[in-house]
Amino acid sequence: MALALLTRADESLEAEWADNAPVAYGYEVLLVCDTSGDSPGTPWAVFCPSMDAVSAGRDLQDALDMIADAIYEALVDGVTPVERNTEEWLGELYAEIVAAGCPTATAVVRPAPYAGG
Repeated sequence: MALALLTRADESLEAEWADNAPVAYGYEVLLVCDTSGDSPGTPWAVFCPSMDAVSAGRDLQDALDMIADAIYEALVDGVTPVERNTEEWLGELYAEIVAAGCPTATAVVRPAPYAGG
């Protein structure tokens, strides 16, 4: 597994939150590439246990963009992040991912700043 620090912020959202202090948070995600060919349009799945969010993308960057947007929307909807272990949260699915030998990576995603709370 690779660890990376990645950021995502739409220019329009940056402008919207320009008056706020920089946000110092991030959400750990698990990226999984489906190499079986069963998901030709969106082979990258991405899971964020702390926000109970799942998304997918056509490539690595698209998957990260999609989960960043999902995290942002969850924050806007009032979801409170919780500490969760990825393996326990995914349960049998995590075991299947490992058994299948799918390429995986972890990353820290920082969605657009959200000042609510």
